[in-house]
Amino acid sequence: MKILIMPNLKLQNAAECARRVISILLEEGLTPAVDTVTADALGPTGAETGRLIDLFQACDIVAAIGGDGTIFHCAVDAVRYNKPILGINSGRLGFLAQMEAGDLSLLSNLKTKNYIISARMLLEVKVHRRGGDEVRYALNDVVLSRSHLGRIIDMEVSCDSSVVGVYRADGIIFSTPTGSTAYSLSAGGPIIDPGLECIVMTPTCPHSLNNRSVVFAPLKTIEVRSTMPGKHEKLFVVVDGANLEPVDQGESVTIGKSQKVSRFISFQEQDFYQTLKEKLRSRG
Repeated sequence: MKILIMPNLKLQNAAECARRVISILLEEGLTPAVDTVTADALGPTGAETGRLIDLFQACDIVAAIGGDGTIFHCAVDAVRYNKPILGINSGRLGFLAQMEAGDLSLLSNLKTKNYIISARMLLEVKVHRRGGDEVRYALNDVVLSRSHLGRIIDMEVSCDSSVVGVYRADGIIFSTPTGSTAYSLSAGGPIIDPGLECIVMTPTCPHSLNNRSVVFAPLKTIEVRSTMPGKHEKLFVVVDGANLEPVDQGESVTIGKSQKVSRFISFQEQDFYQTLKEKLRSRG
């Protein structure tokens, strides 16, 4: 079994944690391959270099060492190559980490395949352009807004062709259950158990007291289009914090559940609510 190790060396303790991981894997007769996570290696285009492509294709498991951001960005690339990911937290408590730096002895379970793989829902985002559709996938969220922060935009949201409403806000966040504890939570959205499947819509800074979050069933298809007058008033799409792309007048965006999933490895059942309690306490 070959494990691709991706430590974020910008984070304190990640290098030492990576060395301990490599040592344990070698003792167990497993093959570690190491690539450090840099700014260029993070994000949806992170695995486009030839070396990373080769590493992802050759490995059986991706081990991301760092915080939530590190694990999240490595998971996005792991989806592209259909690889399961093991998140190892070397910093503060994170929602995505499956193990802490003090639990590395559990890595011996990789040799015997004594672990659990849980699937996390992804969003499929289609930008319907005059020249054809563009498709993206989101583990956390999709944000639709204007290009300038603090400027409102009017957007019509439909669900399976039925108009949900016209929203006047700084933007709208559509999140997965995994992403419900990220930007959506900061915008006042609900916390969703990651074992569920649904799509959460949360307006950001809505200009109405009646605008609240809406939770859609996973098989619904949601369409968003700008209703702002003028050809220069464009809607912009941000997928998992990257890919700021304009949507011209007459074009639209649809969001739904993807057939692809992100697969996370753990060595024991994760107590989401214990993690939630500790995480929210640390924020306070």
